[in-house]
Amino acid sequence: MSKYDFGLDLDTENSISLMIGMIKTNSRVLEFGPANGRMTKYLSEKMLCRVDIVEIDEESGKEASKYSNKSYIGSEMGNIENFRWFEELKSEKYDYIIFADVLEHLHAPIEVLKKCNRILKDNGSIILSVPNIAHNSVIINLVNDEFKYTEIGLLDNTHISFFSYKSLKRMIHEAGYRAMNEKGVYSRVGENEINNSYSSISNELAKALREREKGNIYQFVFELKKKDYTLIESSLRTVNLDGNSEYEFVCYIKEKIDDEYSEFKTIRKFIKPKHNIIKFELTNFREVHEIRIDPIDANCVINIKDIYTIIDGQKISLNIECTNGVNLYDSVYMFTTNDPQIYLNINTIKVNELYYECEFIDYDSELIYKYEEMLKRISLNNNNILEQKNNIIIDQKKLIEEKEEINEFKEQIIEDTKRKIEDKEQIIKDKEMYIKEMENSKVWKIVKWIKKVIDR
Repeated sequence: MSKYDFGLDLDTENSISLMIGMIKTNSRVLEFGPANGRMTKYLSEKMLCRVDIVEIDEESGKEASKYSNKSYIGSEMGNIENFRWFEELKSEKYDYIIFADVLEHLHAPIEVLKKCNRILKDNGSIILSVPNIAHNSVIINLVNDEFKYTEIGLLDNTHISFFSYKSLKRMIHEAGYRAMNEKGVYSRVGENEINNSYSSISNELAKALREREKGNIYQFVFELKKKDYTLIESSLRTVNLDGNSEYEFVCYIKEKIDDEYSEFKTIRKFIKPKHNIIKFELTNFREVHEIRIDPIDANCVINIKDIYTIIDGQKISLNIECTNGVNLYDSVYMFTTNDPQIYLNINTIKVNELYYECEFIDYDSELIYKYEEMLKRISLNNNNILEQKNNIIIDQKKLIEEKEEINEFKEQIIEDTKRKIEDKEQIIKDKEMYIKEMENSKVWKIVKWIKKVIDR
């Protein structure tokens, strides 16, 4: 069985579903490389198209031929670059010619497209899908000096030609066509067969890759028209290659019955980091008890402008209970981890819808780690300065206390001196009183008389 024997999936947006969406019913179709005929069968039985096929793999071609009109199968008739099919079909005119992941298997795909110009109706379309060699998954490997083929996918080991967006557009132009409808199938790094991640390269390079236009386009799906039969600036031209949202926003919900947050109770959105206002419904959850918001899967500096709900037409802002970041000032937070978390306090508020508004100041940057280091140094310096000031204050307090002790001692000496002087003054007064009393006494008069007699 061929390695390209896949089932037909029309429920998701993939290259086959996009291609089928470009085809009208009851059309004349030439399909190159139908493998086991998954699209052939649908076009024939469901869309009532008349389909011819060219398939090099004999076993797969036989299965696909059950649903085709004309079949060119095997290494001779089914070899696209032998052009045996062209000799058989050069008198035919097709509404659509399909190359579903085929051109990359050819040595000279431009020559095949030129041949198709002659069997395509003037108002007909070539519909093709090719893998994007410039996908970020491939670039990450190249940066890490790695280039490894795989069984299927972007680096399928049977790929011969490789296409980026510009090289594909150049080939289309040189082959005589104009791309009138450009779509993409998206696959982010880590979501495909190439096993790598942005963590294996620097933050700055990861950020640059994540912001690349078309960096996560896995396949290009184009509808081509003959250049000579289309206007240069046709208003009908459609380009839909703007799905480059590589960063993920996650809201975790904890219901009253939950002990912890779970990956099963989340709301996820891919975002472009800018001024984002994100609304999400919580009506599918019962008794929302706590909410955690992870604003981006990278480090960041963000201004959280508002987080609120609407109840009975009234806006009610919700308070941030805590984060694993640093509140720099006002509503600006810095998260140096690649898993920033914001926990909300909803108390008894019944939250059915939540609005989160923020502005990214910086994100996914090595500078943020430097900011953290600078803040740590500033904090350390501030702590040192504060400690020095505290030591000075302590020393000053000690000096003041010592001065106060000296003053108290001096005051005590002064008090003691005052008391001694007072005591002396009192003694003098007492003596004077004694003398006066003696002078007035009879004894003193006798003494004075005796002294006079002796002096004679």
